[in-house]
Amino acid sequence: MGSFQNEDKIIVFYKNGTYELTNFELTNRYDPEEAVYIEKFNPEKIVSAIYFDADKKQFNAKRFKIETLTLNNKFSFIKEGAKNYTELVTTQAEPLVLLKTGKKRDPEEEEVALHDYVEVTGWRTVGTRIAGDDLISAELLTEDEEEEAEDGQVQGELF
Repeated sequence: MGSFQNEDKIIVFYKNGTYELTNFELTNRYDPEEAVYIEKFNPEKIVSAIYFDADKKQFNAKRFKIETLTLNNKFSFIKEGAKNYTELVTTQAEPLVLLKTGKKRDPEEEEVALHDYVEVTGWRTVGTRIAGDDLISAELLTEDEEEEAEDGQVQGELF
């Protein structure tokens, strides 16, 4: 087999709820304002995402595998809607998320294990409600075995 199939790809998840597969060219530029999570693409990994559904005024969580292989094409993985956006994306196997809701001064905190709470579905599904629109922040608590997360980086495992 040619080495072409095995050529590494990068997956980029954006705030607007799209993801894109690109090749490994170092000339590729990803807008840091827009990119939420970037890593080397592994089709076996399950993606966990939390996004805002403006219509329903709630945050949904979903878990899915990437089923597309087209390069340089943005696919929407959250519900369509102008004000919808991605809050968090990770490919950790057992993501533990700290949800802060309520008032900023006195937030309620709840730890949610996304892998226990949300079924793995297709990438087009809406997902499961995880919080109302009073969500202040969703923060990943589990650290990758490969690297310690520092200063809230969005980068996954690239090399």
